[in-house]
Amino acid sequence: AALSITDEIQRLTAFAFLSKEQADSLDTARLRTFFESELYSRMCRASRCLREYHFTFRQPTDTEYLKASAVVQGIADCVFEEEDGLVVVDYKTNHVKTPETLIERYTPQLNIYREALQTIFQKPVKECLLYSFSLNTTITIK
Repeated sequence: AALSITDEIQRLTAFAFLSKEQADSLDTARLRTFFESELYSRMCRASRCLREYHFTFRQPTDTEYLKASAVVQGIADCVFEEEDGLVVVDYKTNHVKTPETLIERYTPQLNIYREALQTIFQKPVKECLLYSFSLNTTITIK
């Protein structure tokens, strides 16, 4: 059955994931565009799809003077698994004019997520994607 955005908003409000004010402010047309996207279709077909995946990752820092590690904590909005690897998706609601703005701003974060999730899952991360709700588009992070 097709996803009813109204029903999902009501469910999220009933379980206190959204306040009434947040629910009333949602742009259902933009949400509908996402739910009709190829990205969402891929998520639905995935063998595994994790939402709001919390992780902690110890990143080695090896310099001439210091062997140590930094602990990185993050929350991946969505991680899904396809036959040939993992896909990391970060949702963005920023109002921007171009995808390049988001690419510049979020590439360092997604590269850390890529490294962490490859280590945690022992599988390659084949794609890191941003989904921009203001631009209604999926953006690939190289």
